[in-house]
Amino acid sequence: MKFVVTCALLLAPLACADEATKAAKVDQLLTVMNIEQQQKQMMDQMSQMVIGQLKDQMAKQGNVSQAEMTKMEDRQKRLFAVIADKTSWLHMKPVYLKAYSDTFTETEIDGILAFYKSPAGKAMIDKQPALQGKIMTSVQAQMADLMPLIEDIMK
Repeated sequence: MKFVVTCALLLAPLACADEATKAAKVDQLLTVMNIEQQQKQMMDQMSQMVIGQLKDQMAKQGNVSQAEMTKMEDRQKRLFAVIADKTSWLHMKPVYLKAYSDTFTETEIDGILAFYKSPAGKAMIDKQPALQGKIMTSVQAQMADLMPLIEDIMK
């Protein structure tokens, strides 16, 4: 029994050191991946998409005044400002750090870091916002096609 306790006491600092090293690598990975910037860009794109869709819906109604349109847009901007604040990097970084640490082993993090530091990985990071924009545009178009069906079902 003493042997087990002694081993545990001797190995505990090593486990803490490993976790600190892993946490530092995850932090480096999030920095290399530009997660903070990508998160902000995604929120901006979502805000623009939602406001655009609402404007289109209001325009289809036909009898919406410019004042009502402006009021709706202002309300949506305020709503997204609150969401952006609550999902800011300050609040989300610990979530990302824990999720990446819990999901990937240190060896996997090393490999992912190596990839994102490579030319192909850097291209992936640099082109990610454009890729997401294209995907969002396609999804938005598909949703627009679905709206009549959804409206029929909701009647």
